[in-house]
Amino acid sequence: MKWDDVQVLLAIHRHKTLTAAGEALGMSHTTAWRRINALEKDLGQKLFVKGATTYELTEFGSVVMPHAQRIEDEFHAICRAATATDDSLTGTVLVTAPESMLPMMAEPSTLLEENYPELTLQFEFSDGFYDLGRRDADVAIRACAQPPGDSVGRRVATIGWAVYGPAGARLEDAKGSRWVGYSETLGHLPALRWFETWAQAPTPAMRVSSVPAMHQMLLSAPRFGLLPCFVGDQDDRIHRISPPLEGAESSLWVLVHPDLRHTARVRVVADAFFAYLRTRRGALEGVVLHDL
Repeated sequence: MKWDDVQVLLAIHRHKTLTAAGEALGMSHTTAWRRINALEKDLGQKLFVKGATTYELTEFGSVVMPHAQRIEDEFHAICRAATATDDSLTGTVLVTAPESMLPMMAEPSTLLEENYPELTLQFEFSDGFYDLGRRDADVAIRACAQPPGDSVGRRVATIGWAVYGPAGARLEDAKGSRWVGYSETLGHLPALRWFETWAQAPTPAMRVSSVPAMHQMLLSAPRFGLLPCFVGDQDDRIHRISPPLEGAESSLWVLVHPDLRHTARVRVVADAFFAYLRTRRGALEGVVLHDL
């Protein structure tokens, strides 16, 4: 039995299809199929049963899965231990951040490039939560109430959210008007829960799965929707029609895995983004306009 085959087992379980599992591992779906078949042959039992569209664990697969996850945890712990003792300021640091924060990433990235020319920054812009324990990211810039248990970090600021709509509109005009809502993909955001409990909230005419998508929908037609203030306030084509909403705000954190907090290249990158974002607190909180 090979570790590579155990990775395929975990990927199929997480992604449910051979194609998605192969993409996650950088291999074709036929290679993933061969690997899982080889592992089942080595073990002498089936691990998955194929449904109409997804692969599901067999009873034996459910017994094996916790052991595979522990093997993975120990493998990544070894990798983190090796990285933690590296004091060099060279190599790649993987940074994840919400796509809506892309305009705030350029300046600190340039400073890092100038000061640490042997460092390479690799960005993954997504509203999803990357697993720091599995080294999906080295530095995570996340909007969340509290850091996940596998991370440590510093709170940057409160992210203010407000209602945006056509120029000249007022909040009272929004009742009964066309709204854009967020899908359950962003169900962890307090702003989504605020909208669902707002007494005047109409049924959205459409829903989107990201903040940049909301921004574009509000630009395309006279509609109303919720945006972080640091996104909506920078675009004169839409208009903020409410103050930052109480109960819709979230916290912005710069996070790393505890094992990597003293790794030189990870520390300088986390410190640089934290320092820069702190200078933009006014824009993030929605109390200072055009602060980019």
